[in-house]
Amino acid sequence: IYPAFVFSVVFAVMLFLMVYLVPQLSGFLTNFDTELPFYTAALIATSNFISGYWYIIVAVPIIVPIFITIGVKNSHSFHFSYDQFKLKMPLIGPISYRIKLARFANYFALMYSSGITVLESIELSKKIMANLALEDALQRVHNQIADGESISSSFATVGLFSPLIIRMVSIGETTGEMDVALKNVSYFYTREVTEKIEKIEPAIQPIITVFLGLMVCWIILSVMAPIYDIM
Repeated sequence: IYPAFVFSVVFAVMLFLMVYLVPQLSGFLTNFDTELPFYTAALIATSNFISGYWYIIVAVPIIVPIFITIGVKNSHSFHFSYDQFKLKMPLIGPISYRIKLARFANYFALMYSSGITVLESIELSKKIMANLALEDALQRVHNQIADGESISSSFATVGLFSPLIIRMVSIGETTGEMDVALKNVSYFYTREVTEKIEKIEPAIQPIITVFLGLMVCWIILSVMAPIYDIM
């Protein structure tokens, strides 16, 4: 929520600068009988583009989520591809992937320790993943185990589960303590996700501050440089 709020504020500020402030300054600058620097010309061109198509720029962040929601509800192939894409998204994808693996390992361990069979545990764990790509991978694991494959080789063959999951499943299969091995996986991934989020969140505000500072410097430089050249 915090990054979404910050980016929304920054987006609104930049839209205001480009649509309202820069056009007034560009009218002032074009009155000078001098060649404008390239960064001033770039600023004016950017402002003209945003001023001319601001409604498209504002509409895209609204329309795209609606389009995705409709596609997910009405097309299984689109839903599957979108869930695959979410796992590969920079920064967010790996965190989401680890959260889902931690959730799967925790619930699988709980069900296994309660006496539920491996096949039933996998079947019940599919919906916990909340991702069609991972659900499909678990279904393939389920089918291979039902056909007589070992648990660890089934997870390895699918190719969507991390080496840690495969190693710990293999250890649990060998020792007969599958629940203990998977609880360790859940603990490790939960701790890793928490540490990553704690590192990323404090960095968001400085990055946004630097970005805004660079944009303001660009505007100031674009305005002051022509005046300095005339002087």
